[in-house]
Amino acid sequence: MIRKTWLVGLVLFFAFAKADSQSVSSAQHLAHLQEGTLLVQLNTASDKIAKLNSYGYKKEAIKVAAAAEKENADIMKQFDAYYLFSKYCFYYSDDSDKLVKENDLSVLIDSEGNPIDQKNMGSTYLLFYTYPLNSIKRETKSFILNNINDNKVERIESIDVGYYKSGNGLKSVFSRLFNPSKSNMNDQVKYLNNKLSLLRK
Repeated sequence: MIRKTWLVGLVLFFAFAKADSQSVSSAQHLAHLQEGTLLVQLNTASDKIAKLNSYGYKKEAIKVAAAAEKENADIMKQFDAYYLFSKYCFYYSDDSDKLVKENDLSVLIDSEGNPIDQKNMGSTYLLFYTYPLNSIKRETKSFILNNINDNKVERIESIDVGYYKSGNGLKSVFSRLFNPSKSNMNDQVKYLNNKLSLLRK
């Protein structure tokens, strides 16, 4: 059963658009997500594990696999505890092509690993927990919101036309769905839920 839960924090900013159509785009994304389902990707690190094994680094491969399993368990636990903005479920990164290119929803699971009810999912958005390309500290992961368009993943931040004003000028409304200072998963998920809720008002 898909449970509700999601994240966002204590940062208050002023949202505005460069044109009416731009603000509508941001509002539509938020409305669609709130009435739809967030698909949270769980990273398996399969490629890294396979490469380590191919070079004979068995112990290192086991450590990477264990770390990925722990991180995924933590993500699911914190979503169950703190994400309330929309329905949500999970899928493993190994199943990305099935989900995106084949629209195979059978890969979706709940936090117990059970297949989810595919009825009434509404619009779906993908959430990645990964290293941002522009991150100064490469060890800092963050949540990145995406959608599927023509069987391709598109980052909402890059296609959305809504902006807010910051000390550095204009930034995408969706560019701060995470807080790099939040190192704990529970803080990250709380922040995401609260930010989405603030943006939706």
